[in-house]
Amino acid sequence: MKVKKFFVTADSHVLFERGKISGVDLITNNAIVKYLEDNGPYDGYIHLGDNYDMNLISDHNKNKLRAVEGQRLVDDYAAGNAYLTQHWTAAGKPKAFYLIEGNHEFRVQR
Repeated sequence: MKVKKFFVTADSHVLFERGKISGVDLITNNAIVKYLEDNGPYDGYIHLGDNYDMNLISDHNKNKLRAVEGQRLVDDYAAGNAYLTQHWTAAGKPKAFYLIEGNHEFRVQR
């Protein structure tokens, strides 16, 4: 039986701000992408939550309109999706691709 090869990562807090992705250490992200490309393809990819920042709807910013001025929830989704797509592609587009909900993603339901 062949052992399956999975990549597990967490807590990137991807945020879209002023037309660019921020909140991600690009040096670290580039190293992860290179690692995925160099060691792939993978059978699966698991993200352990907090991929989407969701700062706009955080309890920390309740009644602090200046802290979230100009932010849009749709931009957080766009940035997080772009980040995950980059990793999925670098990992060899594995069929098993999981995003476990973290407390940042749970902000939408809460």
